[in-house]
Amino acid sequence: MVLDSLYKLNAFDSNSIALSEIISNESDHHIPSIGEIQRKFGDLAPLAFEQIKLKKKAWRKLPIWCTSGCLFEQRALEQSTSERVALWKASHFKTKKVLSLTGGLGVDDWAFSRQDCDVTSVDTNEALNQLVRHNMQLLQQSWSREEGDAQSFISKADSDTLVYIDPDRRLDNERLGGDVNSYSPNIQKIFKKAPEGIEFLIKFSPMTDYKSLLELLPSGQICIYSIHYQHEVKELLIHIDRSQKPMTSCISVHLGSSENEIELIHEHHLIEPLTPRQELYIFEPHGGLNVVGLQHTIASRSDMNSLVHNHTLFSTYAQIPKAWGRSKRVIKTMEGSLKEVKRSLSKSGYTTASVTTKGSFNWKGRRVTGDTLRKELNLIESDTFTLYVIPLKNSNKISAWLTVTTY
Repeated sequence: MVLDSLYKLNAFDSNSIALSEIISNESDHHIPSIGEIQRKFGDLAPLAFEQIKLKKKAWRKLPIWCTSGCLFEQRALEQSTSERVALWKASHFKTKKVLSLTGGLGVDDWAFSRQDCDVTSVDTNEALNQLVRHNMQLLQQSWSREEGDAQSFISKADSDTLVYIDPDRRLDNERLGGDVNSYSPNIQKIFKKAPEGIEFLIKFSPMTDYKSLLELLPSGQICIYSIHYQHEVKELLIHIDRSQKPMTSCISVHLGSSENEIELIHEHHLIEPLTPRQELYIFEPHGGLNVVGLQHTIASRSDMNSLVHNHTLFSTYAQIPKAWGRSKRVIKTMEGSLKEVKRSLSKSGYTTASVTTKGSFNWKGRRVTGDTLRKELNLIESDTFTLYVIPLKNSNKISAWLTVTTY
């Protein structure tokens, strides 16, 4: 409804400008009342309400776009890259020209154009293209947005071009999960049509199995980036340079809130010496390391004791860099039945802690959550203390680690 209605505004006339003025308000206090919107937009009032709703979703992801008054479409917004990630991407992969084969809302195109790249962006949806061209003016940034499909444009790439692809992971609004062959466009068909020596940058969901992806990629230098921002993995990004000798590497990218807060964690960083500490800590690698298997490199260290089979929880005396994940100081360890752990906590006077279970934890014949165990242990929820509960192999007993947050 949104795109069709916007498209009918005569290539974004004064009504769309008025919509943009609403969206550019920095806080919800300045948004006009329902009556004002209905009087101003008449039959288009539902469109104005829809834009306000989308702006609320977009604010955390695209603050510059919101402040500039950009208009949005729900599906394109959901699949778009966040500004922070797009800006890092454009600054890291410096190039003269970008051919963006899956333009979408255009956030990545915008970021590359800010780096003075010559960006040609393609999308099959002309109504969305009109929306993007309108937003370009508001952002005071210009790139070429053309109507067309990826396979018809790939032959236009040359040796100076970085080809960017963000495959559509939905079919009729249904998420396709890890079925890469069902994504649109089909990346293998793109590879076959691409001229020799072209560099590719391809965005995938962090849920995608990167190992299965490797079977679909052409030979060359392949680097898999796992981008971690705001406490979650935002995307897997695969860079392919077909002009280089075959080699594969994985890098975890940890992004802070500002453009200068960036840490690239290579595999060799994870085996370098760390400063020892006197106190014992629990360490959880963040998802950006885990989704590309780098927690297994951490498990190879002599100063790390893996507590679970998939190496997502360790005990250690080493001082772990904050960019690797969370460290919490251990204040009490226990082992035994759940009843024995409950008794030990009570005797020690510990009454507050959140509970996190690791491994397949069964209790009374069923799988249970950490919250269920917290109530069984008579613990009050806490933001400071965490009790890690780990089932012991071939036993009804558990290992429990009471920790306090340090950072």
